Amino acid sequence: MGAGTFLGLTLLYRSVYIAGRYGSGKTALAVAIARALARRGYRFVSNIPARGAAMYWPTDEIDHSVVLLDEAADFLDAYDVRQARRLMSAFKYLRHWDIVVLLPCVDLVQKRMRRLVVRRIFDASFLVFGLFPVWIYRFDIPEVRKAGGYFVFIPSPRDFDYAAVHRGRGTTTLQIVAALLAEARKSDIVAAGRLGLDIPARKVSF
Repeated sequence: MGAGTFLGLTLLYRSVYIAGRYGSGKTALAVAIARALARRGYRFVSNIPARGAAMYWPTDEIDHSVVLLDEAADFLDAYDVRQARRLMSAFKYLRHWDIVVLLPCVDLVQKRMRRLVVRRIFDASFLVFGLFPVWIYRFDIPEVRKAGGYFVFIPSPRDFDYAAVHRGRGTTTLQIVAALLAEARKSDIVAAGRLGLDIPARKVSF
């Protein structure tokens, strides 16, 4: 299976954890995926400045978007279930809102979260004498044995056009996370209404 299959699984699973060491091209791959989905009509939203990413405002709708959350373990720490629980609950509704979330991160993200995992396994740039990057990736679905595949990624200069220095829990990051939580809240209210239940209002924060 190749890049086409990987993009199809991205739209199926909706959350993609891009793993790897520092400088392994995680964010470049995330930008490339976001740009590919933007060409399909998705709005590109990012917590770091990146070519093609829209400026996000708290009043904006987050649906039908591809969301890049760089260094996602800030919110989805694999060893802190309590911290990650609320955002994980929001991820259950990604298909309903037509949202794809890309999670490039050095640290582990929550293993309980249903996700597609991709990592670079080989740098084949030497085959072209280092004239440009040629990277081979493997993608897996942790919950499904023997599922996954490989693809070759040759990034363009535009894929590297982003802010390389991450600023942690900045204002934009907090606003995007709050928007995801707000959408989850609305979905809970709709579901409760169908069951004849009442959910008390509360302020969305993280």
